[in-house]
Amino acid sequence: MGWLLGCPTVPAVRLDGHAAAIHGEPSMLLRGLVMLVLAGLLVRMRARPVARVVLALALLAYPAIAYTETREVAFLLAGHLGEAGFATVLLLQALDGGFSGTPEERATHSMVGWYLVGRNVSLCGGLLFQSAARSAYADNGSFGLVNDYLRLARHFGIGLEPIALVMLIVAVLPVPLAILLEYARGRRA
Repeated sequence: MGWLLGCPTVPAVRLDGHAAAIHGEPSMLLRGLVMLVLAGLLVRMRARPVARVVLALALLAYPAIAYTETREVAFLLAGHLGEAGFATVLLLQALDGGFSGTPEERATHSMVGWYLVGRNVSLCGGLLFQSAARSAYADNGSFGLVNDYLRLARHFGIGLEPIALVMLIVAVLPVPLAILLEYARGRRA
């Protein structure tokens, strides 16, 4: 997300599970390149109405995100939304049969997808309902940094619980979304 929004970014990951993205200063060159790519894709996809609308909206929204403090919200949400997206893909692969269709592959996709869903539901549920979980979360930022949901709460001027509630909903969405996508795929076939 950092690179997409024009800020050179380097991931930092420790073996004990801590992770962070270190963002550099915004680059006008990177932002300009992203806008040029979006514009080029818009021209290239002009015969596809849905793609054209999505790309036009992305091109219009990009400056409002990349050139404002909204980019910080995008940075904070990117990892969590990425996990939800990856869980959706894995659960969809488990339903679909994956690349090989073997039971082992389906089981592996299912286990990792459910692990991601469960871990995020557990985190958000704990933050929503348990003061001990909120306290531990506040004291346990990766690399000594403040955790994402706390930073989001501060950004919006609200408590941690509303952020946890929204993200709890996001955390469970991969399950119905994978089922709906598989159903839609089956209807097209």
